[in-house]
Amino acid sequence: MVNFFIYSFLLISSIINWDNPSGIKVIIPMKEKPAGCENGKGLEIHSAFLMADEAGPYEIVFFLQTYEGQWETKKYTSENIGDLKLDISSCNYTGNYFSFPYRKGAEVDIPDATKINERHSSLGDQPKFKIEKISKMETCDGVSFQNGKVFTPNGEEVSITVFFEKKDGHWRKKELLYTGSGDIFLDVDGCDLTGKYKSRVVVKRTF
Repeated sequence: MVNFFIYSFLLISSIINWDNPSGIKVIIPMKEKPAGCENGKGLEIHSAFLMADEAGPYEIVFFLQTYEGQWETKKYTSENIGDLKLDISSCNYTGNYFSFPYRKGAEVDIPDATKINERHSSLGDQPKFKIEKISKMETCDGVSFQNGKVFTPNGEEVSITVFFEKKDGHWRKKELLYTGSGDIFLDVDGCDLTGKYKSRVVVKRTF
């Protein structure tokens, strides 16, 4: 089934970070597949980047979706902001996850697996794609598309085709392949781009 979204659609920023008024965020620069998993299953994350306005220490709870629809948790401590080493690896992880970072010792209401599942379910039962950051270029009257977010309900592998509108009325195309949910880097810019885009998401494989 094909989903077509033009210019704007359901916000899916919560696929990465649980709502956090303090502005603390966890960015995953790369997701991989563990060696030896059957049929391309699984998730492996070696590192993350912790962003916050103040120095640490911080604690980060990850909720990781399994193919049975459950959510496993892993907790990490970071003495400061910046690079965070992780040891997330399992053939049973779909690639969908939430992170909940908070300042160590702070009184916070950490969501449980039930709340996480409710949030995930509220995003719908179809894959989605959204460009999250678009900025004006400094060198000309063009735009830069920097990164987007992908959502899949059950860690499906999806093909994403993004069309970027040009000032002459034509479109530039970029094709992407992604498994699970998370950030995806685009690195698309041009003096001839208007800032408008449309995208098509197609499920290539389920697990």
